[in-house]
Amino acid sequence: MRPKPKPGALFPGQREYPNMKKMADSSEANDAVYEFFDHLRRAGYVLARRNPETGELRAMKTTPTVEYEVMRARGVDRHAYGAEADALRAAYPHLWQQLGLDPALVCRPCDSVPEFAEPPPAPARRPRFDLGSPLPGVGDDELLSVAEAYRRGVFRAASYSAARMKLMRSRRLYPELTPKMRPRGAETLYLVRDLRAWEDEYDRRSANNVAWGVLRTQPQDRIVPTPEPVPAPDALAVLLGKMRGEE
Repeated sequence: MRPKPKPGALFPGQREYPNMKKMADSSEANDAVYEFFDHLRRAGYVLARRNPETGELRAMKTTPTVEYEVMRARGVDRHAYGAEADALRAAYPHLWQQLGLDPALVCRPCDSVPEFAEPPPAPARRPRFDLGSPLPGVGDDELLSVAEAYRRGVFRAASYSAARMKLMRSRRLYPELTPKMRPRGAETLYLVRDLRAWEDEYDRRSANNVAWGVLRTQPQDRIVPTPEPVPAPDALAVLLGKMRGEE
């Protein structure tokens, strides 16, 4: 932080400088805040701000950001504070001479506004790739998690959930085909070569099963056997037989 002159006996009564008085009344507390952030900065910490829309963290310049927030916390009107500071410097130039301060270099907290330490990152341009081929740069010998493999284009699945569903279904239907898991600490990794070979064979088998199932569910022409004709009995012969006592 830049050193700030502490108001004291050299400064006049401040009834006509209400915003400067707010800062002067809290000077010790303000200095403690500045010293604390100086300590953090020397220790290698970074003051960052999160974008509420994207959740991205970006580093801030410590000095202007802290001074701006201190003035807000004290209820100081920054623009009125600047006008009061200019009026005070014009009315009492001897104070700056006695303190040995260069008016051009006097710290003006009212000019401090939060600033990002670096320009915003350029939006990443996502190249277009053929969906039927994996992204370049993914070697067969790499070990990746299912999520990372999907992100880098190893799978042909339409979504990460679809890739996970394929693996779950494969463990149940084709346990001998499912790629071998290679644990590394708390991670579950797979060899890219195994994932690609597994998905090719899984899709081939699934396509065959679907086609076979469609054929089985198609309506088939039912063949109804034609019964052999039964000759109609002779009514007169039956009546004569009953008259003769024949069964």
